[in-house]
Amino acid sequence: QSAIKETSVQAQSVLDRTLQETMTKVDAQLLSDVCAQQVVMAVRQEVERWEAGFGCPHQPPPARPAPAFSAARDDFLKNLRDMVAPLHRDLHDAAHVLESAAMEVTEAVMAAETDSMGFDSMGHVELGACQAMSISRRLDEVCAALDAGRIQEAFDKALAWDTMHKGAANSLVELACDYLQRQETSPQLEDLLEAPGCLKLHLSHVLLQRSIFESATLEKIEANVDLALALLQAVHLDPGEEEQRVVAAFKAVEEDMTEALHQLRRGEWPPNLAEAEPALRRRIAATARMAVKGLSVLEHARGSRS
Repeated sequence: QSAIKETSVQAQSVLDRTLQETMTKVDAQLLSDVCAQQVVMAVRQEVERWEAGFGCPHQPPPARPAPAFSAARDDFLKNLRDMVAPLHRDLHDAAHVLESAAMEVTEAVMAAETDSMGFDSMGHVELGACQAMSISRRLDEVCAALDAGRIQEAFDKALAWDTMHKGAANSLVELACDYLQRQETSPQLEDLLEAPGCLKLHLSHVLLQRSIFESATLEKIEANVDLALALLQAVHLDPGEEEQRVVAAFKAVEEDMTEALHQLRRGEWPPNLAEAEPALRRRIAATARMAVKGLSVLEHARGSRS
């Protein structure tokens, strides 16, 4: 900005000097006569246009400007062009600098995003990095829905993400449950027990599958199995359309849930559970046995209604 201001001051100085030189070099009387002639010509043209609207004949064309005036005008315009040429160059250079700066900022942003993604040895984007960015955005949506009390919507989003990213390092269902666990006001984790039966079955299924994930921690295994048991015990087969949906959901997840519970009862997988203290293994095995009984109750209820 200071450079442009300085250029503007210099341009004004040059303009003043050019005007002074023009006034000293040009015959003032001649310039006055020519200007008057130009004014007369302009007025005459307007009169001709006005007369043309009434069908009046045109007047003879006005005389051309005197050669002396044309020469003075051309000289004055040349001086003006020479005067603003440096300003044009400065503006062009400033535009180039701004364009270069914008490109550098864009490249820096792209580089930062690329660094955050991570690449493998072949230069391909690592899947884990993409999943981390995806789950972060979706977790914000899930937490916003939970804050608004839309539990069904929140966990539908979480279940959809987990289904699309089986085997991912993180589970959106687990993260959403952790979020509810930290809440001091409604909705809280206990509110899941009042959710529709289909949702409770699908959540139990995901939690048990995450419990036998190879990298599952003991803390997460215990929390998942406890919550899965509570959800299963809260599932009821009430007559009506809801019962049909619950039965369909139960058929879809029963086999996977049964297998996961049997693994947890044996305590040989995942590795962290196999290496845990016997007391903790027995506690998790006991919870898994109760969950198996819950599945048996649902299976019996389904059979009695079919």
